[in-house]
Amino acid sequence: MLYQTAIGIDGLWRDTREQIARVQEDREPLAVSFSHTTAAILLPKSLPVMARNMDGFDFAVQVMNSDAILGQASMKAVHLGVVEKPIVNDSVDRVTLCEDRLVLAGEPDGVWMVREHGSGVRYYTDLYFKTMQGLPPRTMEVSSNAAIAAALSSGFG
Repeated sequence: MLYQTAIGIDGLWRDTREQIARVQEDREPLAVSFSHTTAAILLPKSLPVMARNMDGFDFAVQVMNSDAILGQASMKAVHLGVVEKPIVNDSVDRVTLCEDRLVLAGEPDGVWMVREHGSGVRYYTDLYFKTMQGLPPRTMEVSSNAAIAAALSSGFG
């Protein structure tokens, strides 16, 4: 019992020291995560807003796929997550920021480049494949929207 109490006191002491340090600095941590797609579109617009309102906050911005953001948010490791996938978790509140649409680009008979599992774009691509009644004959997983766009610009895909 003494050991368990000592562990609790040690944790409480560490938390209290961190709170005192934050009060002295008058800054709160604010972890924000963007999915890869929202980082390309919304992060550049968000950074100036964050910079104007930095007083009192230590911002940390990460880019990861939608499922990873949901995992981090449900563990309270991320305070705000911006994703394009309609993910649901009882411990996370969702708000729609804007509407989006999936765009078919390239040659339909060519190689279909798809995002990795867990990405919001892949979620919507898989929904599209279901409406087509199956997968295209040739797919290639590419974990970057920018790389897919560049390949399409060069005539591949």
